[in-house]
Amino acid sequence: VSGIFSLALVGAPYTQAQIGHLNQLPPPFVLTALAGVILALRRQDEGRPSAWAWWLVGLSLVLQATWGWYGFAHAVIGVVVLKLYWLVGGLGRGGSFKALVFPVVKRAILPAILAVGAVLVLAQPQLRLADRYPEFTRQPEEVRSGSADYHHFLNRGVYRSEPADWIGRGVEGKERYEGRYRQVLNPGWLALGLAVAGWLLRGRIPANRRRLGTGLLVMGGVGLVLAFGESVGLPGTDKRMPLPLEWLRTAVPPFKAFRGAWRFSWLFVIAVAWWAAVGTEVLARREGLTGRLVPAVIILLVLVSLPAAVPTLEVPIDGHLRWPAFPQEGPVVTLPAPPTEYDEDVTEALWIARTLETGQPVTGGATGWVPPEIVDFRVKLRQCEEGRLAPEELMAAWKK
Repeated sequence: VSGIFSLALVGAPYTQAQIGHLNQLPPPFVLTALAGVILALRRQDEGRPSAWAWWLVGLSLVLQATWGWYGFAHAVIGVVVLKLYWLVGGLGRGGSFKALVFPVVKRAILPAILAVGAVLVLAQPQLRLADRYPEFTRQPEEVRSGSADYHHFLNRGVYRSEPADWIGRGVEGKERYEGRYRQVLNPGWLALGLAVAGWLLRGRIPANRRRLGTGLLVMGGVGLVLAFGESVGLPGTDKRMPLPLEWLRTAVPPFKAFRGAWRFSWLFVIAVAWWAAVGTEVLARREGLTGRLVPAVIILLVLVSLPAAVPTLEVPIDGHLRWPAFPQEGPVVTLPAPPTEYDEDVTEALWIARTLETGQPVTGGATGWVPPEIVDFRVKLRQCEEGRLAPEELMAAWKK
């Protein structure tokens, strides 16, 4: 079952879509944080020691903050949703609020305090940047461009292999990008089908597993709603209806730094993968196909988990071209200067080649947010290239 879960997770179009964004690969410590909170709450219900599981949650949150902030937000949301679902379920079964909450607080308070302290230390560079630049945030237009819509449910992504790729006839190069969205919500048709079967046949699994699966499904639903961004347009009008992410952006300032709202659907992918594993297990036992169905599912998931060839872009660099190493230390300003970081394309690849040649850091790289002085510097560099500003004037102003 765990193998099916892993393959469904790795083979999801969402996961494969991250290959082009290595800094945003699906965050691994989200899974350990969720596993920790599930273990802690389950062991508490059974009257067994659970303190070590809360330490696992705290450690996972810190490690995920080190790995990436998008994943940290995913982990925090997942942990909070599972806790709230467990609390509501416990109250619904006749438990008292005090009896349910106090033991959790007693065992989780110390690891929680230490985790918060460690995360605040890790966040200091971002916090200092936010203090220095009040505009260090994502505008609603940016968030909307990185949000999901219903079209993205059908998007299999660019890098996920398809039958044509298995026989060497897949589309390669730039053509592979045509008609494809960057945002991917599709969790994989095979995994989704198995997950639906698991849900429909959930009566065949123990009650505690059903509660766990339902909690994960609620978590996935929350992630899916957040994936649609801060607002949605009302049909037939020019008005927009606020979504929960807009409230989070207002109530929790760090959420203002997120523009790739669609990435929250990672929580939905986790829920689908879990139910796909359950669906495989239940179908195999029900139909007596353990020896045939499970291997077939594994083979299919492995095939779709294999990433297709990553489209590459040829950079026109002479193989004998060698830039001289710069004797001075420090970054190198590279010309030409595109108007914005989104106009780099081949130029960015040339800059990467240059930094390898010189051993010096160079300007370049799309960050999505650029300090105002850098924006001004880019504009003035462009003016110099077009002959509308003397380089001496630029350098004199820059030194000031």
